[in-house]
Amino acid sequence: MPDATRRFDDRAEDYARHRPRYARELVPALRAARGLPAGAHVADVACGTGLLAERFLEEGCRVTGVEPSGPMRAQALAHLASEPLFACRDGTAESTGLPAGSVHVVAAGQSFHWFDAPRARLEFERLLAPGGWVALVWNERQHTGQELLDRYDALLLEHCPDYGPSSRNEVGDGQVEAFFGTGRTDAGRMLKLELRNPQSLDWEGFAGRARSASYVPREGPAHEAFFAALRGLFERHARGGRVSFELRTLAFHGTLAA
Repeated sequence: MPDATRRFDDRAEDYARHRPRYARELVPALRAARGLPAGAHVADVACGTGLLAERFLEEGCRVTGVEPSGPMRAQALAHLASEPLFACRDGTAESTGLPAGSVHVVAAGQSFHWFDAPRARLEFERLLAPGGWVALVWNERQHTGQELLDRYDALLLEHCPDYGPSSRNEVGDGQVEAFFGTGRTDAGRMLKLELRNPQSLDWEGFAGRARSASYVPREGPAHEAFFAALRGLFERHARGGRVSFELRTLAFHGTLAA
């Protein structure tokens, strides 16, 4: 199994082109729930290609991305090259290299399941200014009886040996609550936000979305078998040359107060 910080090195271009954006309502909803001062400084930890940073930038935040993968960092800088409030640096969730007390928000998109949670929590506590908060965000497939998604998942299980709980973003609410502090009843306690976020894909987008996943084989017989089956799945379900993934943007947010 590759080092988690390097899993996407050879998939960065597909990741940037074909992964879904986060729901546009995400940051306004977080602002309403938690507060966000004008020009707030956000640390986007494990920022990947900048998809979560993009949403905070749209709301006038200054964003510093922290990303250990050089190819992913390069995609983020290219994607957000026109954004003067965006910067990106090498670092990890456990060691960002940012100054203590320098950010209003620590955000992490599609990445918390890779962190060493106790060490990351200590680092986030160090980074946050008084009153600051954390948002752990994912785009998740909605398995609600959609035949396309059920069959897509079956293909992954059949052809992708690395398709395990960690790679599937399977982090339970209890694990995340423990990160924020189990059993809290104060105003800063963890809250959960869910927003509908469907993704419409043509064949290139459908295949590219699969290629961007760290568990999909890049070559060899398993690769060939998977993409042949994927093409058949697309042809069966496409309407007007496109299929739709029913996704939700899911955010766990709160403070890290003891």
